[in-house]
Amino acid sequence: MAFVGAAYAGAAAWVGDRAFWSPDSSIRHVQLVSLLRERYEDVAAVYPGAWLDPEARFYPVSKGFAAPRDGKVYLLYPPFFPALVAPLFQAAGRAGLVRGTLERCGIAEGGVPSW
Repeated sequence: MAFVGAAYAGAAAWVGDRAFWSPDSSIRHVQLVSLLRERYEDVAAVYPGAWLDPEARFYPVSKGFAAPRDGKVYLLYPPFFPALVAPLFQAAGRAGLVRGTLERCGIAEGGVPSW
């Protein structure tokens, strides 16, 4: 068990904030970036390869999490959380996402729930 913990700690130190640790986080990040690029006018995911793949057959998110429709790709998570943390992301980058997640989940400093 100590080896597994050390492996995770080493991977986290090596990768830092350049990677996501779950599909949920990466999909919500795509939603966040898409909302900002579209200035909150469209909830469809930005797909730079749409000119080459208009049916989104090769979209990098699995079909269980993405739904191509009318030339756009919609991610199956509601966009509310990405919209809530967008100002923090704009102000502090990915560090703002961590802080925003903790604050919006009601977790105060020290990891204690604040509700």
